[in-house]
Amino acid sequence: MPKVHYYQGVTIDARLAFQQPDLNWFTATVEATSHATAEEILYRTNWFRITMLGLVVAFVTTAVTLALSQVLGFNAWRWFATAPGGDGDANTAYGALILVMVMTWAVTSLVLSTRKSFRYIYAVEQFKRFYATAQWMAYDASIFEDRPPRQFEELRRQCILFGFGMLEVLPDNRLRVVIEPSKVDQFAGTRSRLPLWVAAIQAPPKLKSMFQRLPVAKLPFGKRPLQLNPAPAAAPALPTDGTTDPLDVGQYFPTVATGQEYLATAIRAKRGKPAWYKRPGRQLKGVKWRLRQSWRKLSPNEIRRLPGFFQLPTWYYPTLIVAALTTVGFAYGQSQWSPLAKPGSRFAAPDVAGLEPAANPDQSRAEPELLPGEYDHNFSADKPRPEYVEDTPDYVVERKRKKAVRYRISKAGEERTDYDCIGLQHLPSTYYLLTTSVHPNFALARRAADDFHGVYGLAMTVLAEECFRLGGERYFVILDAPILEESQANFMVREYLRRYEIPVEVMVAE
Repeated sequence: MPKVHYYQGVTIDARLAFQQPDLNWFTATVEATSHATAEEILYRTNWFRITMLGLVVAFVTTAVTLALSQVLGFNAWRWFATAPGGDGDANTAYGALILVMVMTWAVTSLVLSTRKSFRYIYAVEQFKRFYATAQWMAYDASIFEDRPPRQFEELRRQCILFGFGMLEVLPDNRLRVVIEPSKVDQFAGTRSRLPLWVAAIQAPPKLKSMFQRLPVAKLPFGKRPLQLNPAPAAAPALPTDGTTDPLDVGQYFPTVATGQEYLATAIRAKRGKPAWYKRPGRQLKGVKWRLRQSWRKLSPNEIRRLPGFFQLPTWYYPTLIVAALTTVGFAYGQSQWSPLAKPGSRFAAPDVAGLEPAANPDQSRAEPELLPGEYDHNFSADKPRPEYVEDTPDYVVERKRKKAVRYRISKAGEERTDYDCIGLQHLPSTYYLLTTSVHPNFALARRAADDFHGVYGLAMTVLAEECFRLGGERYFVILDAPILEESQANFMVREYLRRYEIPVEVMVAE
């Protein structure tokens, strides 16, 4: 019997229900669509779900990229600050990160829009929300006459996919069966069934258990159900004296009633509406309803009541929250990079520009014995030179510049510079020096020693010629330190030649 129903936000245009011989109910629902309501069976692209899935993909991609860069030792803020040709501003990384996320979001949304799984049909989504034995899609034949063929192909594809039948209403009110509904539930019983009152509105259903609970009599001719409603006895004779009321049932009100008896049985009245804090479940439902209504008001009016249009998978919100927090955490960690050296920081570079002596030695007020690259802790080149007004003339006193005669760098990278030494020729022992190179000044010799240490990780010493023999202004770069035993010196020479292939010359100081 066709009849329109409204159940859980879904309009059932027509339904047919009857009870089969096995006492099970057969229910068939029909979605009737005319030319005036053609949008119910025409698909539209679900841009809401596409953009929301694109957002979570953008967050996940950014979080994975930042995590990999963190593992591989790449820092985006450091790269933007030190990239050649860039503006050198590390804050540019914020804009670049947001730009990458927006581009990933847009590309993902465009790719997902090409998939057929994001095509939304209103009538199909209604059928997907509840179960019926047979579900038919009845539509006017003139709906698809002036529309692209892909509209009908998409409707037929989804009906075949979900097991729905299709009926075409011809101009003379004849029906043509396009597709029979599937005999097997394509949703594997995951949909909720229609309640029994929707299926059978005319008459209550028969119950199988009603016959199983009937008492059975012990008769010699077999089991036979007893008569539950025996015939009533003869009605009592009506009084004929003319004074007795035939409907009189006797006096049932108390003949003697006192105030104490009524007070003993009286029940005090309670407030009809309990306090709001005593019903937390009701308050929670109210808050949930307000949030749902507020969210629905944000959607456009024409699609506010579309079932399933704004629904997202269960895993969506946890994944989005975790991906967003991970992205923010990695971005915050990388944004803490600073050009100033910090303990334990891998990418920091010391900012010593303000501590270096002036490029022109004449303008430098640092100590004259300082070497290139060193700085005076008691002097800052950033401070302006004070002007003194004195009547007495200035006297220039020449200070003798200290000469570095020995430079030592250990395997661990500890450096030490000495400005005085004792000549080895004055000592009683004989020393063997493993020399690698000779340089005319201390700066070149120190640079060569630092290069050897950086490549091979060996302890190096720069020694002035005057420290081991008389005369000479050159500087010798030797491996490690002077050796006392000749056998040890020979062993070390062979070891350096075999392992490192370093040309070594042995010099004797005695």
